[in-house]
Amino acid sequence: MSAPGTATASASASAETVAAARLLLSQMGVAPALLDGPERVPDHLPGGTYLRAVRRELDAYSEAGVRMLFAIAVLQDHDAPLEVVAAVSEQSGNEVRDRCVLLVDQAILASVDPPRLRHALPSGTLRRLCPAEVAQQMRAAAAQRATLLSFDSRTVARYLGELSGPQWSQWVPTLIDAATEAVRVLALPEATTHLEAARRIAPVEQRDDILVRIGLLKQWTDPVAAHSYLESALAGQRAAKAAPTALIPLAWTLVAAQRPQEAEDLLNVVIDETAARDARMATTLRASRWMITGLTAHAWSSYIERAKRDPAPDTVTAAVLLVDDVVAVRVSSEEARARFPIAAEPAAEERVPPELVGVLAHVALWCDSLALAGRLSDHSDDKYFGLLDTYRLFLRTEVLLRQARYAEAERTCGLVTVHPPGVTVRRPAGPVALYAHALLGSGRVEEAHRWLESTRVQDNPESWEWCSVLYVRGLVCAAQGLPREAVGHFLDCGRRLAGWDQHNPAHLPWRSSAALQLVSLGEQDDGRRLAAEELRLAERWNSPATVGRAWRAVALAAADGTTVELLLRAVEYLRRAESTAELIAALIDLADAYMADQRIDAARATLLEAQPLAHPTNAAWFAAQIAERLDRAR
Repeated sequence: MSAPGTATASASASAETVAAARLLLSQMGVAPALLDGPERVPDHLPGGTYLRAVRRELDAYSEAGVRMLFAIAVLQDHDAPLEVVAAVSEQSGNEVRDRCVLLVDQAILASVDPPRLRHALPSGTLRRLCPAEVAQQMRAAAAQRATLLSFDSRTVARYLGELSGPQWSQWVPTLIDAATEAVRVLALPEATTHLEAARRIAPVEQRDDILVRIGLLKQWTDPVAAHSYLESALAGQRAAKAAPTALIPLAWTLVAAQRPQEAEDLLNVVIDETAARDARMATTLRASRWMITGLTAHAWSSYIERAKRDPAPDTVTAAVLLVDDVVAVRVSSEEARARFPIAAEPAAEERVPPELVGVLAHVALWCDSLALAGRLSDHSDDKYFGLLDTYRLFLRTEVLLRQARYAEAERTCGLVTVHPPGVTVRRPAGPVALYAHALLGSGRVEEAHRWLESTRVQDNPESWEWCSVLYVRGLVCAAQGLPREAVGHFLDCGRRLAGWDQHNPAHLPWRSSAALQLVSLGEQDDGRRLAAEELRLAERWNSPATVGRAWRAVALAAADGTTVELLLRAVEYLRRAESTAELIAALIDLADAYMADQRIDAARATLLEAQPLAHPTNAAWFAAQIAERLDRAR
């Protein structure tokens, strides 16, 4: 507790400081009209009078004192601790501390540790007086000392932000590390700032690669800006005959902007010119191409037709043809695995050729081998997903959603949240759909709805990503109690997927989702028809997750008293699956069926099986449903 009169004394001292500062400024020849009023000293003064006066004052200081003041001013915005300021000042900590104590007593500094000038006017003036080369050396010295003190890379990077020129290129890795850490905590503007700083000091041959990194970040929140960065990077890479790592992400942004033919033409030209000098890189680019052509139905169909005419397809082409067979359900999950026998070996993710890792990850996801798909999508090296690291995060999020790890899924695709949904920016539709799905699983239904609404006029409705948006819209409408609207979204999703010949319910199970909503509307015949069609396709694909989900839909659409029996069959399949979310949903439905038959003990036992699978911190939507039913089953 403060002593009586402390606040009054403090205010009086502050007023006296301002008055003294204003008197000093007046004595320096600063006109009263330039001051901000009787209670405030301005941050800046025109005319140079104050700057010249401060320069004269510094002439009376020792060289060590001037260097310390310059160090404090240069590092003012970073709250550099006294130990760092001492190192930059090339003085001992005790010497700097003694000087700072005196300057605090004289109301020049606001604090000793960190040393901070009391007002912006002297701080800015000292920075102007400090020679630019000296200021840069001080920033680098601060970063060096912070590194020796084991400060984290983001803190170190803040001292480096004003450096310019390749003489400081040794700090590029630190800035890139700092950007990576900033992305991890969803601080995208900070990450971009660090990468821009890295580009200013990088050698010429590294600058385009840093532009690619910035473009990849911008893909999550601003595809228009991403296009500009990536286009510039690709132009530089082609001029230097370097590896064109900007090509695939740039093609992605072109398709998202409804310019698929431009993307196709660009891919053809750059892959051909790369093949002439770097066959390995050309192979990686070709391995990436399916992710771009797969974004639109027409491009995918044309690509697959050309691939089928190849009399001796290479491993990449063969893998893409397998993807086409999988989505069209021309093969079973067992046959798909047989075409990738290495997937069954220990540490498969380390043994698969890098250009095939992305394909194998998708096949593993659809086969419900979520542990393998998760390990494959943990590769942070761009080449594993064909130079489109954003796609790796898409897949990783899909794995987490199927595992009912919704809170983790939110964090994984959380870069889309840098701008709130009401802010007008172009967001990529795919990540927004995944984020909304994660929000739904966390029980935040209205928030999920708002995010989906933010995509309405911002993306290519002919893109594959739009199918995901429609499917998640259907899920959100169902959660809002709007079954008719949900059915419309699910059927629209299915209609669009047919353009890719995509019928595999392991991807987006729109038939069973629509069937459940039709049943709630009393339209059992249509519900049974869709459920039966999904069961036929699921049994052809033959993974426990797809078959179990299809039986669940058939059970809930049944009108002959077999619901419990069929749900038990669904649950048996899903207990063998890795898709935890599907098992939880089926167990909740089975508990409801038991309660409808007045089998309260069986319902309670079923809910208790589901409860540990749906932890409230990770799957709040399911957890709330289970808790509510357990209350009723007491």
